[in-house]
Amino acid sequence: MASADEVLDFIAVNGTRSRELEGLEPFQRAVFSCCCAQRLLNESNPGADHPLALRAVKLAWEVVLGDPEDDPEVVLNELEALGDDLDQDALAASFYALATAARGGAETAAWAGQRGTDRAFEIVSQTEGPYRPLAIRSE
Repeated sequence: MASADEVLDFIAVNGTRSRELEGLEPFQRAVFSCCCAQRLLNESNPGADHPLALRAVKLAWEVVLGDPEDDPEVVLNELEALGDDLDQDALAASFYALATAARGGAETAAWAGQRGTDRAFEIVSQTEGPYRPLAIRSE
């Protein structure tokens, strides 16, 4: 598994390590990570149907809005107890979203975004033939 520093290096622009997530306010990082996780949940990605994924993202949004119904640390502990099952993009992004909302870290926000990138690369690798997302289609 890559370190948080390696993830931040991976999302670097022109070889310069990205400091954008570190420069954001904790609230902004939380919104970013919640959006990443929500997108993966909405697309029926692996782990998206897990009850803890849905619960974690809902709670993350509640934390962002300042009105959580549950203690985020309890749900984070339940997610961590899943072990290897947590390594599904939507489920992991949900964990990172909740961790970011509860703790405000740039590293967990970066990991939430990385899970979306991982899923995109997985989809491309499953595509037969060349993948050209910007190709013009003639009908």
